[in-house]
Amino acid sequence: MKLKYIFATLVATLALAVGCKKEADQYLKEVQVSSSYLAFPAEGGSVDVVVTATQDWSINTIPEWITATPAYGTVGETQVRFTAIAATETRKAEFTITSGTVGQTMIASQVTEEVEPETVTVAGALALIKAVDKGDGGNYEVSGTYRVKGTVCKISEISTSYGNATYYLSDDGKFDANTSLQVYRGLWLEGGAFTKGDEFAVGDELTIEGQLMSYKGTPETKEKTAFVVSITKSLIGVEGTELQGVEEGQGVTEYPVEGGSIKVYIMTKGNGFHVNIPAEAKSWLHIEDFGTDYVTLSADANEGGDRTVTVGFTTTSGNQTYSCEQTLSQKGAIIAATVAEFLAAEVGNTQYRLTGVISKDYPSDKQGQSFYIKDYTGEVLVYRTDNFKESALEIGDVCSVVGKRDAYRETPQMTSGHIEAVVEIVEEAEIPTVLAAEDGKWFRVTGTIKNIANPTYGNMTITDGTNDLFIYGVYPGYGATGDARKGAVEKYGLKEGDTITVFGEKGTNKGEPQIKNGVYWSHESAGEGGGEGGGEEPSTTSVTFTQEQLAAAAAAGAVVKMNDYVSFTNSSDYGTTTVTELRVYADKVLEVKAAEGYVLNKIEFVCTANGDAKQGPGAWGTGAPEGYTFDAEGPNGKWEGTSATVSFTAVKQVRIKEMKVSFAKVD
Repeated sequence: MKLKYIFATLVATLALAVGCKKEADQYLKEVQVSSSYLAFPAEGGSVDVVVTATQDWSINTIPEWITATPAYGTVGETQVRFTAIAATETRKAEFTITSGTVGQTMIASQVTEEVEPETVTVAGALALIKAVDKGDGGNYEVSGTYRVKGTVCKISEISTSYGNATYYLSDDGKFDANTSLQVYRGLWLEGGAFTKGDEFAVGDELTIEGQLMSYKGTPETKEKTAFVVSITKSLIGVEGTELQGVEEGQGVTEYPVEGGSIKVYIMTKGNGFHVNIPAEAKSWLHIEDFGTDYVTLSADANEGGDRTVTVGFTTTSGNQTYSCEQTLSQKGAIIAATVAEFLAAEVGNTQYRLTGVISKDYPSDKQGQSFYIKDYTGEVLVYRTDNFKESALEIGDVCSVVGKRDAYRETPQMTSGHIEAVVEIVEEAEIPTVLAAEDGKWFRVTGTIKNIANPTYGNMTITDGTNDLFIYGVYPGYGATGDARKGAVEKYGLKEGDTITVFGEKGTNKGEPQIKNGVYWSHESAGEGGGEGGGEEPSTTSVTFTQEQLAAAAAAGAVVKMNDYVSFTNSSDYGTTTVTELRVYADKVLEVKAAEGYVLNKIEFVCTANGDAKQGPGAWGTGAPEGYTFDAEGPNGKWEGTSATVSFTAVKQVRIKEMKVSFAKVD
């Protein structure tokens, strides 16, 4: 046997050996490593490993051709960079990371011979990934490079813009999340970019080469490492589609709303072909005509939302079955809805139109395509529209957006959204600017309530101390009609002396400027007696943020208002991570602050873990402020005292799924 094949077997054996040592080695309580196998190229290079220890640790008996920075550390997580110098011959070594009385074995190798990676089945690849996965939702890589042979069972995206593709391989050609391997942003032959987007299809057999990993529990190839080594085309494939009855129907795969027929042309080298329409589409999609190399599929008129179906085609040759598929879609009617009606709808492909004010952005989306839209019935996240940036809309502007009802971990949201119309651009301005502006423009303006003329509809005069502006109606939210326009004064407890921000259209009535049909934005209470004070005892109240609110809260130092009296900042930067709670990373700061004239007297947390474990209420460690206590075996933590600002610094990561802040007014 050639040396390169012998060595490939050795590498695979080492990888499996490391995987088998999971319980005894990588899962030691005192010291753990993100990878216990180090593979270096012949020219030298570096590998980063995270060491997690409960005591001081050090690296012992490291070979002279490897350096470690740092070579020792303390309690917690430490990233260690191992660097190997260039090699003239293949070599390997073992050394130990010692913490207390135990040692974590590390295996290092450096290869100079040309090695052809081992070829494994999809099932074999999944077994290698499972061997290194700790089951805690982290990211774990399989050492070395492998070739995987399987059948394309699903294609998520082929991007000619970015030159890569995301698709799935399985051993039996059927997609199943438990038995399929995701090729994440894979490349084309010899690592080149995809240029046409049609190099392979579902049913084709591929051999790919790349690195394997578990990404938050999902088995996949490491991003942009896997490329196609070889491809065997299926004995059946779709050669084209044509929408019947229109001049430009060639290549069309979308039915009109009123229904129609699409002819699908099939290439097969097997024994004819069979059409499989999924059960959920049989009520509206039918076989109209059938030939030796085509099938015509007709769709009924669509009175609901957008719908999509993937039709399968199979053929046989000998004992082998080959398959391909074609995705067809049909536009549906768009339903105009309030936010409340949208939230009450079922998850599905039905298209909804929401019209409201952009109430806040969504910093967790680093693409900047997400925002919250609010009307008089509620507020909902619009996740990643396709044209938000291009629309140049900002917080406070009014728009119409079309998308489908979706949910993330049971939290409602709109997805597949598109800004349909910019309804109003709302300019933030001071009272003198509004008074001098032409009618018809929209403004967001702040002033002190001088007089409430009609508490039912919220007619009031606001002032900046010098200039007065009449607000003809302060409605509870955008889009309110009929009786829904009433009650903002009572709902928000508005009174003379409060500072209020409203938005609406500049108008003129009998020569006097006004904001007509104004909409409530926010306010700051002046307290009882119009803010004059009077020696009253402080009145304690509180505000609570739920897990959903904390997950949506901005991080990276942004100010998050819990209400008009309490705000907080989190210096953690989530990057591209989608969070489901508030996270404060190690060495980062959570600061809670009271508005001027108020103090904090209690802050209560409910965390996702217990005690002083990572993510628990005790993970603040020495970074907790004086007056903080927590449950040793529970998820609850509590600070009590009197302060305008309270800061928490995390020693280990803290994850909070509920936060309640109590505050009081001071004279």
